[in-house]
Amino acid sequence: MKKLISLTLIIVVAFLAFNCKGGGKTGAKLSEEQIMQLKKLALPIMETIQQGMNEDNYEKYSTDFDERMKNAITEKVFKQTQTLMNDKVGKFEAFTFDKVMKKDQFYVIMYKGKFEKEDNVKISLSIQKIKDKYFVSGLWFNSPKLRSMKKDK
Repeated sequence: MKKLISLTLIIVVAFLAFNCKGGGKTGAKLSEEQIMQLKKLALPIMETIQQGMNEDNYEKYSTDFDERMKNAITEKVFKQTQTLMNDKVGKFEAFTFDKVMKKDQFYVIMYKGKFEKEDNVKISLSIQKIKDKYFVSGLWFNSPKLRSMKKDK
């Protein structure tokens, strides 16, 4: 069962990486004003994700996901990922803004996350504007404990 969950998580991450991080222009220079606007815009999105994770509430967690994300991270995948995250790093306690990057039509907002069992979890939140609203197009959590999931077979 653990192998199936790990495989599912790896597939989802690979899907998101291919669709949101592959090829294209990177490192477009953002003004201080753009950075502040994106930081302010992403804060409630990240807070909702944090609350959804801590409440084990898929509807809240995925509120701002675009259709691709909702299709990739179904409620079943969310529950499986939650089990792994809770086992490895525990409850999502806090996050602090790190930086913003632009990649193609996406903005990637980086955070430093503090979890119950690990203090330095790197979080990447990829958003894009669709019509008049920003949606989550990618979400990554990275840390030594989370990377060790591949080794736990």
